[in-house]
Amino acid sequence: MTKKTPAIAAKVGLVFFVVSYMLTQFVFHTGLHYLHVLAILFVVTVAGMLLIGRFYPMKEPFRVVNEGVATLSPWKQRYWYFGLLILAMIAMFVVFSPLGLAH
Repeated sequence: MTKKTPAIAAKVGLVFFVVSYMLTQFVFHTGLHYLHVLAILFVVTVAGMLLIGRFYPMKEPFRVVNEGVATLSPWKQRYWYFGLLILAMIAMFVVFSPLGLAH
């Protein structure tokens, strides 16, 4: 979203997220499902990280530099393996559906 958010924002966000999630699960009873708590904490954490980036931006924006250590060309057989992975996923759905083991 922004190239000027410093790395400290991610560190603060990670600590905030973990500590606040532990508090909502083990100390304070929120009455919410844990997935709802995760969604709320995600939004609050991202907002906090953006605020840190807004008030304490990096001096120079982040830019990606390709140093040529690895080739970035696409893998030739990627479509075959993607197809096999999709077929495996469909097979897992069928096996664990009412048509398979869950009857």
